[in-house]
Amino acid sequence: MLSPFKLKKDVVNVAREEELACGPDQGVPHNSKDWCEFLSRCFGDSCSEESAKKLSAVFACVDRIATPIAKFPLGLYRKERGKQGSLKQKDHPLARLLRHRPTDAMTWTQLRTAIGYQVILTGNSYVKVFRDENFYPKELFPLDPQTVSVEMTRKRLIRYKVMESDYDDLNTGDRLYDRSEVAHFKGLSCDGLKGVSVLEHCRKDFANHKALCDLGRENSETGNGLRGIINLPAGIKKEHRDEIRKTWGDSINKARSGDGFAILSGDTKFTPITMSMQDAQFIEQKRMSLADIARIFNVPLHKIQDLDRATNNNIEVMNTEFYKSTLLPWITSFEEVYNQTLLTERERDEGYHFKHNVSSLLRASMNDRMESYQKGIHVMTINEMRAKEDLPSIDGCDTPLIPMNHLPKGEKANEE
Repeated sequence: MLSPFKLKKDVVNVAREEELACGPDQGVPHNSKDWCEFLSRCFGDSCSEESAKKLSAVFACVDRIATPIAKFPLGLYRKERGKQGSLKQKDHPLARLLRHRPTDAMTWTQLRTAIGYQVILTGNSYVKVFRDENFYPKELFPLDPQTVSVEMTRKRLIRYKVMESDYDDLNTGDRLYDRSEVAHFKGLSCDGLKGVSVLEHCRKDFANHKALCDLGRENSETGNGLRGIINLPAGIKKEHRDEIRKTWGDSINKARSGDGFAILSGDTKFTPITMSMQDAQFIEQKRMSLADIARIFNVPLHKIQDLDRATNNNIEVMNTEFYKSTLLPWITSFEEVYNQTLLTERERDEGYHFKHNVSSLLRASMNDRMESYQKGIHVMTINEMRAKEDLPSIDGCDTPLIPMNHLPKGEKANEE
C-alpha cells in the first residue's frame, strides 16, 4: 500500500517534472484556485489535532491570548450595597488561596495558562475543585479534557464523568461530579454544554496551512525548486536533454555543500530565476493562509509578527481593539466560571466576585482617561470617577465640584 507521504512527494515531483519539461508557464499553479487544487492533490484536506498544534501560527495565536490573560492579576472583590466601586478582599479564604499556589504542581499563572491553552484549542477546559471541611476551595487541579464527558440528568442538572487517573487518590474508576466540584471553561458552543474544538471545526484551514509549510520545507531541503531555464540548440535529442538536466541537477545539489559547479558548452545558455511567478504566488498564498488562521482565533496580524500594515500611529488603537474584541470576551467568560464555581450563592448575593486587573494593558491610554476626568470634574463626582477605575469610594467625595475653583457645590470661596 502506497503511503500518503510517498504519494505526496510523487505528486510534487511530477508537478516539478512537468514544469521543467514544459517551461515556466505550464504544469504549475498560477492563481489561488490552482494552488488550492494543487495542494488538495498533494496533501489532501486532513490534519490531525496534534499536527495543527505544532503549527507556528496556531501556537502564536494561542500564546497571544492565553499568556496575557494569565498574567493579569486575578483578585476577589466585594461590591457593597449602596456604594460605588468594589473593594479588594484580603481575609477571605479564597483571597488567601489566590496569594498561594492553587496546587503543589503549579503556580496560578501556570494553571491559568493551561486553562487558556485547552479552552482556546479544544473548546473545553476542566479544573477539579477540592474543598475543605467548610466547603471553601483549597486546591484546584486541571484535568485532561479527553478524560471528561458532560452528562445531563432528567432534571437538567449537569454531571461531569471523569475517567480514572493516576493522580486520583481514590482510584475507584470513573466518577461523577456536580457543578460545584468541576470548573468547566467553555469556548464557542452550539448547545451550551460543551465548547466546539476549533482544531476540528476548522480542520481544512489548518490542513491548508500545514500543506504550504510542508511544501516550503521540501523545497528548502531537497532544492527541487525551479532555479533557472536552460536554453538548448534546436533539434537536440531527448536523451541528450535528459542527460543535461541530470548533470545540472547534480551540480545544484553539490552546490548546497559548497563544492558544486556546472559546465556549459556550445550554444547552451542558462538563465537564472531569482523569484519566479510561482514562488511569488506561493509566498502570497502562505500569507493568506496565515491571515486565515489569525482570523479563526480573532488575533490581529501584528500580534503574530506580521507588521506589513502596522504603523506607530495605529498600533495603540490596534492594541485597544485587540483587548476589546479578543481578550475581553475570554476574560468575561473566565470570571463567570470562577464566580459560579468557586463562590456560593450566598457569597454572590453579598457582592463577592472575581475580577482581572487589566490596567497594565490599558496603561498606554491612562493619560487620555485622566484628561477626560479632568475635563469632566464638574459633571462627575470623584467617587464616580473612582468607580470607573474600580477603586473604592472616599468619604466626602460624592458632591460635584464647580468648574472655576473646584469647590464643593453650594460653598463659596473664603474672601480675604
